[in-house]
Amino acid sequence: MPLSTNIDKRKRQLNAIIVAAFNLGRDDVLSLEDSLDEEDDLTVLSLYEEHLPEINKARRGEALQRMHVWLEHRIRDAHTINVKPTLSKQDFRRLSDDVVVAAIQRGLMNYAKALHTTSSDRMDAELGRSEIYVRQMEEIELPDAVQIRGAKCFLVAAINRDGWMDDESIMEEDVEAFEEDLMAGYKQRKANVDITHANASQVEKGVALYNACMDPAFCRQLTINNRDPLDMTVEGSFHQLANAPEIGWHPDWESKFKNGGRDGTVA
Repeated sequence: MPLSTNIDKRKRQLNAIIVAAFNLGRDDVLSLEDSLDEEDDLTVLSLYEEHLPEINKARRGEALQRMHVWLEHRIRDAHTINVKPTLSKQDFRRLSDDVVVAAIQRGLMNYAKALHTTSSDRMDAELGRSEIYVRQMEEIELPDAVQIRGAKCFLVAAINRDGWMDDESIMEEDVEAFEEDLMAGYKQRKANVDITHANASQVEKGVALYNACMDPAFCRQLTINNRDPLDMTVEGSFHQLANAPEIGWHPDWESKFKNGGRDGTVA
């Protein structure tokens, strides 16, 4: 069965090839035209998260398009010389490596990929340290699930930013510029919350400000040295500032936490 001429259907067929390729054994060879099923983008992107975690979330769609183009060329070139198009495990591994390299050129590598499978015990231990950023979340009565994500983001940010400094992907001035952007975003959103939630309780104001800063649409606008960090690194960097404490969620955060110490590192 050839690739469909319908663009959307063809993409779903290419997705099915990618899904099958991820499941190839070491010596298996996949035919690229015998049986072209269909898969949606989310299925493939979930496999990226599992098998290619070096690609940050902001670049996964771009990486998928790159795989589509490569596969279409491979199929077309094989037909041109009247050969049946196939894909081996080794071919797909090389393609995956190329896709990762291309993605990292635009987005920073995820050094904290192991934290995607972090146990609840580690998160409980992190929350139990009662660091200032944790107490800041508790002060505005955030749900447990939100606090757990906050702890994970704090750890992700610490590991990634240390890794990027170590491999010289970013310099100290890049960190400073990034934190200036975070601070500017925080101040702008705080001003908006002060107006739109003027009659709300202090806890409600804190929650509104927290949610505004952690909004994925806002986080994905921020870059470090013109490269994309992970959303969780952006969120975690807010928590690092809250831990300093240089920002806070509760309207009275300065009197509650300002005398605390700074600790943005992983224990």
